[in-house]
Amino acid sequence: MPIAPCSAESYSRFQASVRRTASALGLRRQGSYRLADLNVPDSEIGKKATSLVTKLAPSFLVNHSIRTYLFAAALGLRDSTRFNREVSISAAIMHDFGLTAHFNSRDGFELQRRCF
Repeated sequence: MPIAPCSAESYSRFQASVRRTASALGLRRQGSYRLADLNVPDSEIGKKATSLVTKLAPSFLVNHSIRTYLFAAALGLRDSTRFNREVSISAAIMHDFGLTAHFNSRDGFELQRRCF
């Protein structure tokens, strides 16, 4: 699933943020990537996870989650790290799913110490 086009200025800020984060994490390899390399996987799992979150979460949370995936993918590509794109999109797209009204409860799993 291709991402929406962005301005050269936005992409430049994105790349600078990836560089700063990679440096802060101590990632030293500097592979290259292009904007086209950062597509969201068009797999069945990726489509199902994205569809579910899109139906139940506000658009700002969906956009945040997709940016999370793109940022992680950019870090992985920049560091020449192998990663599973299907697992990455599933984790990124659903990482804040518990914040949606659909799953909000007075006694959330975090409060019951069942998370970890």
